[in-house]
Amino acid sequence: MSIRRIIRFLIELIMLTLLSGLVSRAQEVKGEVKSVEIAGEEVTLVYDLRGVADDDYVIQVFLVPSRRPGAARELTAVRGDVGKGKFAGNGRKIVWSMSEFRDIEEGESYAFRISVDRPGIPWYYWAGGGVAVAGGAAVILLKGSGQESNSAGQNPKSNPLPPAR
Repeated sequence: MSIRRIIRFLIELIMLTLLSGLVSRAQEVKGEVKSVEIAGEEVTLVYDLRGVADDDYVIQVFLVPSRRPGAARELTAVRGDVGKGKFAGNGRKIVWSMSEFRDIEEGESYAFRISVDRPGIPWYYWAGGGVAVAGGAAVILLKGSGQESNSAGQNPKSNPLPPAR
């Protein structure tokens, strides 16, 4: 088997691996708040997480003011189905202590946003590694082994010169 075939095979294998990883990461993972209940100083959020049941997820909750959506604040005084774990499914609960934020404005309306992420190596690291390997293989292919052959399979540098005229 020639070195070119081996390198081509490796490049194709790497590209297929990268594409399969990107496709699996592209599966839609979504957290959606279904209901909010307030009891004293505690707020209970019920949410659904559409995803693979056996996968780990990192769940974060944000309080978003309606007039300033860019001023979302992460909630840290939380317990329940939050943080890192296997949370895919319906009816997941998070309990937040409102005493965490004493500066909530009266009359402002707020929304809760669930952020869902998968832990692990980010996809762009895999893509960057694949590009580096593919680039290295391309350099090897373009550079060649340093011994080019002619149509007769001989090294042109070792062929005799044509006769003088």
